[in-house]
Amino acid sequence: QQFWRWVVEEGERSNSPMDGMSPPTIPERPVPVYERDELRALLKVTEGQGFEARRDHALVRMFIATGVRLGEMAGMKLDSLARDEQSVLVVGKGDRARWVPYSDKAATALDRYLRERRRHAEAGLDWLWVGQRGQLTPSGITQVLRRRARQAGLADVRPHRFRHTFAHEAL
Repeated sequence: QQFWRWVVEEGERSNSPMDGMSPPTIPERPVPVYERDELRALLKVTEGQGFEARRDHALVRMFIATGVRLGEMAGMKLDSLARDEQSVLVVGKGDRARWVPYSDKAATALDRYLRERRRHAEAGLDWLWVGQRGQLTPSGITQVLRRRARQAGLADVRPHRFRHTFAHEAL
């Protein structure tokens, strides 16, 4: 279309063969989101006592409540939590920081995790999410979610899908 518009503007032709044509319509595919039953199953397998159960439950709750990106979740630090305001400072794309609120259920899960975290071998780290060998990286968080998804009998669990679900619920 642009080429033929240029040809007409240059006077090489009096009209464009593209006149009267409209671009094809591309059907919009719905973005996959988690069903409520899937979220319930994921939350159920993360319930329990102990460090991993509390951490994993808090992770899932925070993904559901905030819709943050995987990298933003992995980059959370202890001092980025404003627990009284129930919000967390995340650093997103382009190193832009923003405050993200989270729900009461996420706050409860986070409090339980933080109490358990105090007794963990890596408690001295600044990072909010820790594992056996230090900070949970984006890859580590993905592995946690996949392991929990298998336990819940779910097939397609991806961190970014929480973001789609959050946006879908917000609409």
